[in-house]
Amino acid sequence: MTEKKNSSGSQSIYRIWVIGIGVCILVFFIFEAYVLRMHEKTKGPTPPLWGNFQRVRDILTNAPRKEKFSFAVAGDRQGVGIYPRIVEELRKRPVDFIVMLGDAFTGSSEDHQYFRAQLADEFALPFPGLHIIGNHEVKNMSISRFEELYGPTIFSFEYQDCLFIGLRSIGDSLSDRGSLDFLKSLLEKESKNYRKTFVFLHIPPPVPFCDNQKFTAPEEFISLFDRLNVDYVFAGHYHGYGRTHYGDTTYIISGGAGAHLDDDKIPQFYHAVVIEVGPDHVSERIIQIPEQLDIPNKLKKFAIAEAYPCFRQYRTVVYIINILLLVILLISIRYLLIKKKARKGEGNIQ
Repeated sequence: MTEKKNSSGSQSIYRIWVIGIGVCILVFFIFEAYVLRMHEKTKGPTPPLWGNFQRVRDILTNAPRKEKFSFAVAGDRQGVGIYPRIVEELRKRPVDFIVMLGDAFTGSSEDHQYFRAQLADEFALPFPGLHIIGNHEVKNMSISRFEELYGPTIFSFEYQDCLFIGLRSIGDSLSDRGSLDFLKSLLEKESKNYRKTFVFLHIPPPVPFCDNQKFTAPEEFISLFDRLNVDYVFAGHYHGYGRTHYGDTTYIISGGAGAHLDDDKIPQFYHAVVIEVGPDHVSERIIQIPEQLDIPNKLKKFAIAEAYPCFRQYRTVVYIINILLLVILLISIRYLLIKKKARKGEGNIQ
């Protein structure tokens, strides 16, 4: 009787092990399917409302007249979990468009793939999004490739009798020269009196508070902004928030959309800034985002930026492992079915 019980107990333990192994194999297969699904999201086209393309800017230029309007700025998205929550907040507000102030992804191609996947769903917004190029974007991507994916890096458009200017400021004197030449061309041809003029770039010029950077945009930007009567300049690069008034221009640094915060001067925080423009006012509202653990997005980034590249690099090994695991899974299922049938037969005899 004791031997029978011991035999029955051993079989139960063995059965638990078999079930456990089978479950682990199934989880692995599910994770593989998840990784492949996330990778597919990286291959889609740029969303129709994202980028600096003429068609996106025309949506704004041709929009109906409004008494007041709002737009958002946020820079330096690197990291996990902050920018999706910024997007959630902006969906609740009457925002007309958003400007990403550069460094939306790091220099690695894997992080760019992660950004592309999020752009397809988590970052999708019901209004246009403009994308300023940053120094991190060009670490492993040419300017021409960026422009192919996200539109021109130097541009302008009109919206509600205001002028908006997007510039390329990435710490490279040759590339930055294109922005300076563009501003000079605007001085030569612009004769319209705009209600307000707004400028967006990544690396700010050396105005107070911005001059502590490792490198800044050329000082010539400042004099050109003055001559163009620029009201606001928005920049990223510094991972935090800053605001200063220099000459007749207000400079706002908004680089708290997810990258590790710089806190060498004052405590910093994750945020975006919403600007409201009315008939006789411009107001600023900071949307502060508390830091918290975001497991779904961490898993998504791991799947896209780490797991898929590993699967791709060791493709043959992964195929062999899949075949072996499938064989083990089928043997485990067959074992359980045989044992179940045997127990059923014993029950009938009794």
